[in-house]
Amino acid sequence: AYLDNKLKLVKKINSKDLFKQIMKTQLETGMPYLFFKDIANRDNPNNHEGYIPAGNLCMESFSNVLANKEIHTCNLVSLNLANIDENELKDICSAAVRLLDNTIDLTTNPDIQSKFHNDKYRTLGIGSMGLADYLAKNEIHYEASFGIVSYLFENIAHHCIDASIDLAKEKTCYKAYKGSMWDTKKRIDGYIKKSSSKEKWRILQKKLEKYGIRNSQLLAIAPN
Repeated sequence: AYLDNKLKLVKKINSKDLFKQIMKTQLETGMPYLFFKDIANRDNPNNHEGYIPAGNLCMESFSNVLANKEIHTCNLVSLNLANIDENELKDICSAAVRLLDNTIDLTTNPDIQSKFHNDKYRTLGIGSMGLADYLAKNEIHYEASFGIVSYLFENIAHHCIDASIDLAKEKTCYKAYKGSMWDTKKRIDGYIKKSSSKEKWRILQKKLEKYGIRNSQLLAIAPN
């Protein structure tokens, strides 16, 4: 409650107790979905054009939002890792990018703000499901899976970015590309810094510099 422009504390609780309750509820129900706004904005490829105030309902997809002008729209798909062979991964990632990019143009937007946002940023959210099945099928223990899972998701990222660059070559890049973290090289530089396969990212960087990218955001953590 506000009194004389001062905030009156109604209830005070221990922050550790609150976080323990959140974790307990997440374990039992899967909710609440948490959104780390500072991290999202630090990694926002379109920070030259705006700010991410919040995530979507399930907190796996988020982008710039501006009141009465642009509203985030979820364009989502999940890769079923349990049914994907390693040799198929590149083609399936490419199909997922093209499918969702076509969805932006072929479906009816819920309102004009959504259409404005879709046309400007062409935001996609390619997530995954079936990781536990993938590990079981490949006889990989959870405790020993960190390197393999990191390699898998790095490959997914590389294939999706590569596919979106191919779309930019074919159809032009997204409208807000100029000045974005893709354009300034910061996005790919982040992958180069963390990857053990730096050369493939350097090659992709040169391709990006030539053609740009079709979709400002590509990956998401699917809520399933």
